Amino acid sequence: DTVIIKGYLGDGYVRAGGEEYFEHLNTLEAVPGNLEGYIGAIRGTYIRRTAMDAGLEIAEMAMKSGSPDDVVSKFNHYSDSLSGKLSPNSDIMKIGSLTLDQRLKFDMRRENPGFRGIKTGILDYDMAIGGVEMTHLIYVAARPGMGKTSLLLTILSNMAEQGTPTALFSYEMSPEQIFNRLLAMHSGVSYTKITTGTVIDREADKIMQAFEYLNELPLYLAYS
Repeated sequence: DTVIIKGYLGDGYVRAGGEEYFEHLNTLEAVPGNLEGYIGAIRGTYIRRTAMDAGLEIAEMAMKSGSPDDVVSKFNHYSDSLSGKLSPNSDIMKIGSLTLDQRLKFDMRRENPGFRGIKTGILDYDMAIGGVEMTHLIYVAARPGMGKTSLLLTILSNMAEQGTPTALFSYEMSPEQIFNRLLAMHSGVSYTKITTGTVIDREADKIMQAFEYLNELPLYLAYS
């Protein structure tokens, strides 16, 4: 169905051959044994035409004395986009091919019930998803000042407490800011008091304990 194909490919519909090409495919005899071949032909045409368009656009940027960073960024964008489309079998599979593997995993879960992933320490969330697993990609989104950073630091700390090495990639906050946020979280002393030094002896003792705790935590920072 050309309508479905057009919806799936989006802007890539024209680059893959357009209306005339897909109408021609419609006239051919389609049998299950040739399905992968058809998909491979469409994908191949799309990739070649996208690569040609990318080359022309990047060349034009370079000719117009575009910023080197912009040229490299555009190249990386197209490279990443195309690399995910090179495998002819990356987007299609028969659902039944998963049956045996998933049946074995289900039997194992019945024999050993419980969380399969790493606990976030937030009970309701862990109960809903069964913990964070290797295949999970989770987005946390909210308006500024709603507590996204605090939530992520809490989750990362809780995971690290379980002995799981964790990493935070920060492109806004400095390592010192992140460390002091963690220090406030684990000492119970406010961030402002820590950064201004206006603490009483009892609070200072809690901060010293938090220093020792964070020193042993397998939590890493990557920043730029």
